[in-house]
Amino acid sequence: GHDAFHLDRVEVEREGPSYLVDTLEAVRARDPGGPPPVFVVGEDAFAEMGEWRAPLRLFAIADFAVMTRPPGRLDDLAERIPEVVRAEFRFEDRGRVALHRSAGTRIDLVAITALDVSSSQIRRACREGRSIRWLVPESIRGAIERSGCYAAEGSAAEGTGTRS
Repeated sequence: GHDAFHLDRVEVEREGPSYLVDTLEAVRARDPGGPPPVFVVGEDAFAEMGEWRAPLRLFAIADFAVMTRPPGRLDDLAERIPEVVRAEFRFEDRGRVALHRSAGTRIDLVAITALDVSSSQIRRACREGRSIRWLVPESIRGAIERSGCYAAEGSAAEGTGTRS
């Protein structure tokens, strides 16, 4: 439901076992002169990628966005980068960026904030006419907006008045 994202069926359409390196090579082959694909991964899975199929090739064909996992406090990629690929990278920006020495790919550490959502916050947003998109599943958002159950006084007949 977001214009910046699209579904890629490469793994569904490929027969046999599915490995990330094969998927990224297929994506990269579609636009060989373009920028490398970016794979978004949590810091916990990132730390285990040295055990995945062809890790040296994997880190040479794609960029990686490593998302912190709250409440973790990963501040330096060198703390979690798989040992098998460590020598392939140089670290910059106090360890928040790792640049591949020969392939030109990169790894960026992306700090995220835990999404702290409560039902009282959702009700308040509805009363104030603010969007609750991304705070609840789309089907729930639609049901809340149609019912007007959390709408500001006097607006229930018109829905919640929330903006998408």
